[in-house]
Amino acid sequence: MTPDDPTDPEVSAERARYRGKVKVGAAQRLAHFLRENEWFWAVAFLLVAFALFTRQFRVQPPPSLPIGSVASRDIRAPFDLQIVDKVATDQKRQEASAKVLPVYDWDSGMAADVVARVGTAFQAARSNLADLNRYLHTGNLTREQRSQAEEQFLDRLSEDLGGSLSRFALRQFEKEGFSASLEKTVQDMVTEVEGKKIVPDGEQFQGSDSIRIRDIRRKGVEWTQKNPATSDIITLSEARRIPGTILEGLTILPSQLRGAIEDYVRGILAPNLTYNSQETTARKEQAADQVEPLVVFLRKGQVLVRAGEKIDESALQKIQAFQEASRNVLNVSLLGALLLFLLMLLGFNFMYLKSYRKKHCPNLNLFVLTLQVTILFVLIGFGIQVLARLAAEGSKSVLLGSPELLMFAIPAAAGAMLMTFLVDRHIAIIYTLMYGLLFGIYTDLNFGMLIYCVLSSFTAIYAASRMAQRTAQWKACLLLAVVNVPLALAVLATAPEMEHSTVKVVAPLTLAFLSAFPLTMMLVSTLLPIFESLFGILTEVRLLELSNMNHPLLRRLALDAPGTYNHSLMMASLSEAAANAIGANALYCRVACYYHDIGKMLNPIYFVENQVPGQNPHDKLAPRISALIVGAHVKEGIAMGRQYKLPQAVIDIIPQHHGTRRISYFLDKALTMLDPEKESLNEADFSYPGPKPQSREAAIVMIADGVEAGSRVLKEPSHHRLRSLITEIANRVVAEDQLSECPLTFHDLTKVQEAFFQMLLGVFSRRISYPGYSFDKEQKNDATRGPAPQPPADPTGS
Repeated sequence: MTPDDPTDPEVSAERARYRGKVKVGAAQRLAHFLRENEWFWAVAFLLVAFALFTRQFRVQPPPSLPIGSVASRDIRAPFDLQIVDKVATDQKRQEASAKVLPVYDWDSGMAADVVARVGTAFQAARSNLADLNRYLHTGNLTREQRSQAEEQFLDRLSEDLGGSLSRFALRQFEKEGFSASLEKTVQDMVTEVEGKKIVPDGEQFQGSDSIRIRDIRRKGVEWTQKNPATSDIITLSEARRIPGTILEGLTILPSQLRGAIEDYVRGILAPNLTYNSQETTARKEQAADQVEPLVVFLRKGQVLVRAGEKIDESALQKIQAFQEASRNVLNVSLLGALLLFLLMLLGFNFMYLKSYRKKHCPNLNLFVLTLQVTILFVLIGFGIQVLARLAAEGSKSVLLGSPELLMFAIPAAAGAMLMTFLVDRHIAIIYTLMYGLLFGIYTDLNFGMLIYCVLSSFTAIYAASRMAQRTAQWKACLLLAVVNVPLALAVLATAPEMEHSTVKVVAPLTLAFLSAFPLTMMLVSTLLPIFESLFGILTEVRLLELSNMNHPLLRRLALDAPGTYNHSLMMASLSEAAANAIGANALYCRVACYYHDIGKMLNPIYFVENQVPGQNPHDKLAPRISALIVGAHVKEGIAMGRQYKLPQAVIDIIPQHHGTRRISYFLDKALTMLDPEKESLNEADFSYPGPKPQSREAAIVMIADGVEAGSRVLKEPSHHRLRSLITEIANRVVAEDQLSECPLTFHDLTKVQEAFFQMLLGVFSRRISYPGYSFDKEQKNDATRGPAPQPPADPTGS
């Protein structure tokens, strides 16, 4: 394989990236902000806590008591409040409405209208009468035809005159020929009578001693009429008696005609003063609306109802006003206590998690991770609580109508299980104490639910810490579900207000089971890879999966590069022992060793551990080309790691276990072949791009790589030679300043060397001489041989 030219832009960019010189994209900056900005998440935590928990810290309102009940104690105003005295206001409005006089509409033009109708009717009657007379004088008419014509004439007269006149009266008018004098007599009589204010019979004037009269013919003209019953206002019956009185004085007219006129006039008279209920109602409403609400200022501590007094409408109104206002009035002292509590909680977590991070996982911001998971599950729990309350409103279902039962649907232990998988059980316990306190608050300060949450979370931590594979999550969730049932039953049994009906016991137990299995399982399965990716977390479950030797990449490595595969296995044992010695992540070290040289499988023959004796392709290549081929396995290993979706923490070990060290074998070879007068040598071509080890685990892998490679070339690995080899390689790494960017201390380095020594003793135990046995000659030779020789430089740079 022809190596990549280092002048190629892609190669240069790759090397620059490992030196931290490539610009970081927007996505990377956002991810860094989300996982490192502690102030942002601390403020977000406080805002979420205040937004969700203020409902529990509102001022306690007065108790609700029905009207007629007796107060067992003094009921006082919990805070200053201005309220509208509805009882007094309603009374004032009723009084204002009662003062409004009944409105009567007077039609002042009705007399003229009736007179006009009379004139029109008489004119039509005279015309019809003339037509009748002409018809009757045509001759050749039978009596029957004459009679029929007269009847038709009378019918038309009755319609024209608009009254219910008898035939007798109509014939009297006919005899007079509907003369103009008769017409004027009728009109004068109508004018006199209709000129008065006439009301319907039985009018009581709405029981009022005064009324408001408005003239509907003249806009805006109205007045008050006092004592209408004794005024000039008359009823329709009284008005109909007036024509008879008037006619008594007209003796010049025949008595039969006077009777006909009276009948006609009485028939066309109508009330011209009527009650307007709609206008009266509108004026009453307007008068009531104009009354300003009566505001009462109640001081904090003022007695609303004294002990022993009955609750009347006024007292109930004040109590209800405080109950309504208390929804928006917060208890400042309790809120201050909440803020102090949250700040102390944040401070404790920050200090503890910072200390824990420095010792166990320096590359993971535990404080931000804990806050994010806490905020997430607080919001999930609060969302379920809100849905429960919405479902309870107006529901007649025993389950939906009891929101306290639906609280068992909250996956209280999901966050603890997630934190166990992401970090370890110690951090999960810290999270549980933090989340449990908040859980107790947003479940209405329910102590039973707090205990349920904490015990359920501890069960989840125990179950999750015993699971070795991601696919075994369902077992942990099933165990959690089984434990949740008796925990929920205990909470129900200790709730004095709980009705222990079958439904109200079975339903919450079922919800407690389902909240763990499958709800918790789905949440953890969904969120685990998200947080792994965001924080670059290499969970123990993921490490155990990667340590499976049947992983496709490891199987391929074993087939394509068996020497590198065996080298990786030996390195894994050395690194694991060293990590255990200093308290580093041993499983991470083992897995990192498995995959640290996967790039070699693309060109295995160029690496000494995979070569057949006597066949070294580097013998035919220039040193610079050999160095480029050897160095290329880092870039190729990174690409393969990404192709197989290895975690970033494992991929990071591929370049870091070489750091920025030189490929000294080929550099020395190039120097011996260099003609200083004709050419120059660029040492960057013989160096790895880096970065240097960033963690204790990466430093262990770097040293283990050299120790394992060096141990293979020792011909007689005695105690002294092994210890000298390990010390020399460790000192060389330190001298080359490869450990300056990782937290490995000299004390740790001493323990690492001792762990390597003990491991190699086990590997080479049959070939090492022991004092006091039958190997004196060999011991002597070993003692006189002097310091162990330095291991030859590995051409592969491993």
